[in-house]
Amino acid sequence: MKLKNLKLTLENVASDTDDRCLNAIETSIIYDYTEGKKIAGYAIACAAYHHDILKVKLPCTELMSRKIEELSRRLEGEETIRIEFMDIVIKPYALKNEAGNIVSGVSATADDFTIDEEVLI
Repeated sequence: MKLKNLKLTLENVASDTDDRCLNAIETSIIYDYTEGKKIAGYAIACAAYHHDILKVKLPCTELMSRKIEELSRRLEGEETIRIEFMDIVIKPYALKNEAGNIVSGVSATADDFTIDEEVLI
């Protein structure tokens, strides 16, 4: 079976397999350097299964910029914040690095996110 045919869900990567939310740890900006330094998107690092980190990539929009700024500001006062991603897609990958070793993992993208106001950690 090919990796691209595997269907992964949030249950496969979340710390708690019954959870619909992930615990956000930090935010970052993704840059495109092909034509100078241009913002290409955003990423939210989240706590994942077995104390691993899952970075979820988000699109570069004006609304997303404001939401990421708000989340970053709130993370300064909290250790983690629970968030729910909209239309999250999780894909496994494997490739060879320059030394010939196989590197594998999962990548994640989402269209949007909301902060879970019911339970702030």
